Amino acid sequence: MLQVENISVVFGGLRAVDGLTFDLKPNDLLALIGPNGAGKTTVFNAIMGIYPPDEGRIVCDGRDLKGLATHDVARLGISRTFQNIRLFKQMTVLDNVKCALTKNYPYTIFEAFLRLPRCRRIEREIDDKAMDILKYFDLTDAAQWKASNLPYGRQKHVEIARAYATSPKYLLLDEPAAGLNDRETHELLGKVYRLLSDKVGILLIEHNMTFVMNIAQRIIVLDYGKPIAEGTPAEIKSNPRVIEAYLGKEEEVA
Repeated sequence: MLQVENISVVFGGLRAVDGLTFDLKPNDLLALIGPNGAGKTTVFNAIMGIYPPDEGRIVCDGRDLKGLATHDVARLGISRTFQNIRLFKQMTVLDNVKCALTKNYPYTIFEAFLRLPRCRRIEREIDDKAMDILKYFDLTDAAQWKASNLPYGRQKHVEIARAYATSPKYLLLDEPAAGLNDRETHELLGKVYRLLSDKVGILLIEHNMTFVMNIAQRIIVLDYGKPIAEGTPAEIKSNPRVIEAYLGKEEEVA
């Protein structure tokens, strides 16, 4: 279980996240929603060790993440995507995915320099595993394309595939449907369902409310860093505090 226990993240006098608590299990999908600036991406950065929480703690399968570097957090089984795509755009789609696999297939610089048999065997295994992942995400036809030459929607899928290549137990998706058309969003929905069926726990940030309401099991709403509501999609849609946070409070007429 990934446990976030009463965390707060403070920048100067600003409490970007203020008293947030939740847990995430494999096969769960929890969505964080809220207006722009509500602190959602800061939560991701806190989990990944970029901005460690000033208060509270984050625990992954019993291991406190305090003081861990981002790559150590990833080794524990937590991976993420970004709101703005961060692919290696001049590399092929296949090489982007292979980059995420190398932690599981170590060989020495000496072996690589001399191209020793173990190095060659490991690199074949990495190629095969990367192609399996591209097949899983329906990207095999684009394996040798430069990432920058793909349509925006497929670049999103490559970024998720690269995150999945780290074999995460918990996957943090930051606005995966942003900028996608209806067809691309529907395709993404299918891929997220597939990840859930593989027992990956997903923490989702998304502004596309149709997407969120169709897939989330639980939703937490943040407003100015504070959690103001938690519940099922049906409960959140009818919550007056959520409606006020998104639409504003109606002024009383004297």
